[in-house]
Amino acid sequence: MKMTSIDSDSMDYIVDKGTFDALCSENSLDTQEKCKAYMNEIVRVMNPKGGLFLCVSLLEDFVLQ
Repeated sequence: MKMTSIDSDSMDYIVDKGTFDALCSENSLDTQEKCKAYMNEIVRVMNPKGGLFLCVSLLEDFVLQ
């Protein structure tokens, strides 16, 4: 959630296989805040001119919401 060694707008591709699911392991306010921080960090490092974020997830109902 804090990729300080990665410059903003520098990633063309980001692949997540399990990190998001691990963060979203329960339906709580704390978990929601962690997931928001994670996604904000993805947006920060993603190239705004056409980067690709691929997330492989179990996508439980509360995660989808």
